[in-house]
Amino acid sequence: MITIHLLHGIHTSKKSRRLAALVPIVERASGMRTVYHEYGDIWGIQTRRQNPIIAERLAPLIGPDDWLVGHSNANPIWLRSVRDFGARPQGMVILNGALNDSVEFPASLREIHVYFNRYDEAVPWAALSPHWMTDPLWGDMGRDGYRGSDPRVTHNIDCWGQRTLPPLSGHSSIIDAEAGPIWAQVWARRISAASQSR
Repeated sequence: MITIHLLHGIHTSKKSRRLAALVPIVERASGMRTVYHEYGDIWGIQTRRQNPIIAERLAPLIGPDDWLVGHSNANPIWLRSVRDFGARPQGMVILNGALNDSVEFPASLREIHVYFNRYDEAVPWAALSPHWMTDPLWGDMGRDGYRGSDPRVTHNIDCWGQRTLPPLSGHSSIIDAEAGPIWAQVWARRISAASQSR
C-alpha cells in the first residue's frame, strides 16, 4: 500500500502544524493512506544537528512506493532520509522548501514536485543563514522554485500566478486554513496520477 508521509517545518510560528489538518483531505483526493509525522519544536539554529537525527529516525518508516511531502524545513530532512539513511520512496513533494534551489536530488527518487511563491519571506533568511549553525541544505527554493535541470522535477509551480487557484503569498500560505485544503487536493491528485502512471 502506498503511503503519503507529511512532515512539518520548524515551529517558530506554530503554523506548520496546520499540515496535520490536511490528512483527511489528502487521503480523499489521492485515495492513499496518509500519515503525519511530528518531530516537535526546533529552532533554525538547531537544524544542523537535529535534522540528520530526525531523518534517520524517519527513514525506516518509508516504503519503496511511498511519497514524501514536506513544508519548509521538512524537505532537508526528507532529502537526508533518502540520501543518507536508505529510504527509497518513489517521489517527493516540496511545499515552500527551505532547500537550496539547485540541490542535487538522490538518484533513487523517480519524481519531484515543487510548489513555491515569489513572496515567501522566510526562505531568503534560510539561504543567508550561517550554515555552520543551520542545515547546509537550507536555501530559498520556497521563493524561487527549483532552478536546476533535473528532468525528474516534473512540476515546478509558482503558486502566486495560477489563474484557477487561490494565489499564494508567504511561507505558510500553502498550508493555511483557507487555501491549504484547496492546494492539498491539487498536489495530492498529482501524486495519485504520477503513481498510477508507473
